[in-house]
Amino acid sequence: MRSRSRVLWSLALVLLLVGCGVETLTLRQDEGGGIEPVGLGALIRIRLDGNASTGYVWTRVEPEGVLGSPLETLQEGAYLTDTEIPGSPGVYAFDYHAMQRGTITLAFEYKRPWEDEPVDTFTTTIWIQ
Repeated sequence: MRSRSRVLWSLALVLLLVGCGVETLTLRQDEGGGIEPVGLGALIRIRLDGNASTGYVWTRVEPEGVLGSPLETLQEGAYLTDTEIPGSPGVYAFDYHAMQRGTITLAFEYKRPWEDEPVDTFTTTIWIQ
């Protein structure tokens, strides 16, 4: 119950930030590899294409945790799709809030949990000014 409450509060914060005209950086799979400058308080949205029915999932592998980093985690790895048709592709959503100035590199892997090697990766560096 406690984690559900936290998710609801996080989603409410995202909606509040988006509704207030807060700077939002949205990165898609083909936009990784660079340094992305954002302002303090910005919403960082990473959307990575995938298909949950295949067993593959996107997970953040770096840093190991974001506690103590310039980012606050709002959502990590939620699978979103526009349809209810089984097996349809969608995106994995990762949302962060820029809480303090600094730089952080985020790295993600797309793989099956029981396999060692990813079939795809995504990396970006966020520079909070």
